[in-house]
Amino acid sequence: MERMVPKSKSDVIILTPRHRIEGFFYTYLNNRLLDELREERDFFAMTQCRIYDLITGRFIQEQPFLTIRDNEIEVIYLKEAPRKKNKLIVPEEALYVLPKERTWVEIFTHRYRIRGEIHVLLKERLSTEVNLLKRFLPVTKAQVYRPKDLKAPFLELDFLALNKNAISYICEAQDEEAGADREGADESNAEASPIGG
Repeated sequence: MERMVPKSKSDVIILTPRHRIEGFFYTYLNNRLLDELREERDFFAMTQCRIYDLITGRFIQEQPFLTIRDNEIEVIYLKEAPRKKNKLIVPEEALYVLPKERTWVEIFTHRYRIRGEIHVLLKERLSTEVNLLKRFLPVTKAQVYRPKDLKAPFLELDFLALNKNAISYICEAQDEEAGADREGADESNAEASPIGG
């Protein structure tokens, strides 16, 4: 008899080179989305999927189940990110937390420019941190821009996971620019475009 492994589901949006996929992504209990993405797997299961054309936003199809290749995921984020009120939640199995500092960066992919924070180990270089990470790079306070409109982001997210294979290059952003971009930013996720929602 096959043993069922308990999992929890997260409502996510995935951006691939050609599609925006909305649906449920499954993680082992007590795993974060990022933990699951870093597992050594080539494919991830999703359910209740709605697939849209990335450029036009046109609905293509609905699938009750699909398996998506990890290399096809450029960006993944929670549809509605949970809000935490000044509480640090540390799993019991975490014996210690490594001290990190926030580094404002600009990340360029073939399709997007992303501004946000990467948490880098104290006294380490940005390149070292990126090389240490497996497969997906977590970015907080993320602003995602389209190449044709670099003045206004089409997405603003507390968190996104970016596939390292999609990255062309990363550079540190100027603090003044990074802070100015975040001033007055809406706390909610912006999803006013075909790509965003």
